Amino acid sequence: MAKYGSNSIIVAVDNSSGTPVTMTNYVTTINAVSVEALLQETTAFGDAWQEQLSTGMRRAEPIVLGGLYDDTSTTGPDAIFNDVAITITWGGSKTTACEAIITNYTRTATRGELTAYEVTLTPTGTVTEA
Repeated sequence: MAKYGSNSIIVAVDNSSGTPVTMTNYVTTINAVSVEALLQETTAFGDAWQEQLSTGMRRAEPIVLGGLYDDTSTTGPDAIFNDVAITITWGGSKTTACEAIITNYTRTATRGELTAYEVTLTPTGTVTEA
């Protein structure tokens, strides 16, 4: 089993014109990328244990990327993170990909530090893991 470090991660984003742009050099943090199966409680009267069944639906939690702010007009995170699709390559060929809406974009300035950004990408449909 191969092990991968942060130098194996590739973050690619399709910008608003559908052109893939590698943003790896601008990303220093990625939250936990989480895919969840939805369940429905089916516990009947008289049951001693809670029961649940799968609804057959799944969802992905928002993906939060962070890094140093860069307002370069065509390549920086301030320009690229608009209406996007995201693909994260986890090393080797394992990928997570989805269409997403930016639900939050924050720039943070702290005295004595470089300005940072954080973008929350909320998946809008199917998440493909290959």
